[in-house]
Amino acid sequence: MLGAQEFSIDTFTDRINAFKDTRSRMIGITYTSTDPAFATSVANRSADIYLAALTERILADRNEALRNQQLFDLYRQLAVARSDIAERNARRTTLSVGQTTNQSQLAEERNTPEARLRQLERRIALLKDASIEVREPEGQRELQREATAFTQLFDSVAQRQKVLLGEGNVQPDVRMLSSASIPTLPSSFNPLLFLPPAMVIALIGAGLAAVLLEQLDGSLRTERDVTEGLGIPCIGSVPKPTRRKKSRFRRLGFKMLSPTGWTAIRHAIFEKLPKAGKIQFRRRNSSTKPTGFPPHQLIPQDERYTEAIRSVVAAALRLANPRSSLKTLLVTSSVPGEGKTTLAISFAVYAARIGRRVLLIDLSFRHPSIASELGGPADDTVLDGLQGSRPVADLIRAASGLGFDYLPLSRNSADPVATLAGQQVPNLLRQLKGRYDCVVIDSAPLLSATEPRLLAPMVDKVLLAVKWGSTPREVVQNALGLLPRSATGRQDLKNAIAAVITQVDLEKHARYRYGDFSENLLQLKSSPA
Repeated sequence: MLGAQEFSIDTFTDRINAFKDTRSRMIGITYTSTDPAFATSVANRSADIYLAALTERILADRNEALRNQQLFDLYRQLAVARSDIAERNARRTTLSVGQTTNQSQLAEERNTPEARLRQLERRIALLKDASIEVREPEGQRELQREATAFTQLFDSVAQRQKVLLGEGNVQPDVRMLSSASIPTLPSSFNPLLFLPPAMVIALIGAGLAAVLLEQLDGSLRTERDVTEGLGIPCIGSVPKPTRRKKSRFRRLGFKMLSPTGWTAIRHAIFEKLPKAGKIQFRRRNSSTKPTGFPPHQLIPQDERYTEAIRSVVAAALRLANPRSSLKTLLVTSSVPGEGKTTLAISFAVYAARIGRRVLLIDLSFRHPSIASELGGPADDTVLDGLQGSRPVADLIRAASGLGFDYLPLSRNSADPVATLAGQQVPNLLRQLKGRYDCVVIDSAPLLSATEPRLLAPMVDKVLLAVKWGSTPREVVQNALGLLPRSATGRQDLKNAIAAVITQVDLEKHARYRYGDFSENLLQLKSSPA
């Protein structure tokens, strides 16, 4: 894409292009430039130079072949001439050998001085005869014939050389069929013209990728997903509490660049910072790491969270039909980390706020956490009441400021199956139904423990926590498949199971435009913890 002003060897090698037509013996040469006239001149000049070089190379190859043929003929004729000369020399050598033999015989016959003299005279005579024989006319005629033959051979070679050189001047069949003409249209489009269709294709590809990812996503996000994918009703969705980190200066509570602010800074440096260091050290060595207010303390300050729990409680307790209200509920999940304990505590908090007498029981034997979440001790636990060592009434504790009671549980080495296999738990639940309007049991996940399978047939309702956009549908289905096989008193526990979607990211959920309950929660006021 360069003009004559920016021409160089590098740009020439990049822009020039030579190609051969596969269906013929033609060769094409093109050159790309923003100047049509310059591109035409470069292409034509390149074709002329290539044609001249090709013609010269063809002629040189043809002359070389002719010279090779000429040398071959000369070498052949030279070999014939050498053969004739060798034959003639052989005849002369035979004559010399015969004479030498006669001289040797004469030397053997004559040993006396006289004999030697006669031998010398005979040798002189023989030499004279040989010289006379060589000078005879016949020998001269033979030499004349040889000279004539060599003369004719030279003339024929010279004549053939002229013929061959004359044939070499014939021009080879290489010619230019057509020269390049100045183009009127560009050979390629402007790259900027490809941007709009490329953007359209990219958007279509992104949309198809989003649809494909949505189809491959096996997690559950809406109540409709739960109902269609699991075959059980979904009675609500609980959002993930909004948390906001407070800066150190905001926690101190003063205005910067004011006398009160400087006083607060000095107070923080000399008094609060050492205590803050101690608190931080204690947090690092603690098993729990609070990141703000617990979710159940957001009731009723956070309208979104409160409305979500209100919907779950109303559906679970059948508040619309008080005569068929349920009293015992089991809160569980498929796997750990789905927020079942938070759901159980929040459920108890709101049920207590609407005037229900609520008892929360911790029966998660492997990871009990109700006491730690509520900030109470776990010395005397519900396990003591089930084993008969202490009355259950003495083990019940009140949740400070929350309006409900709870039975804690601590980690121990007792076998949970041995405790739940008997009639202790059913008897305890029948006893507590007379004192409380609602008994909520926090149990272990279905796929990691056996206890929830034993507890499910003992309650009126099972609330299954499903983490939004995280737990695969197949995992929840496997967890639900364990409940009918573990029933001890009912035929099918799926009729008593309801799902609750937990930890919903309302902002991300609203982007999908489902138009469901969770999307409308985003319109309510949130109170960050």
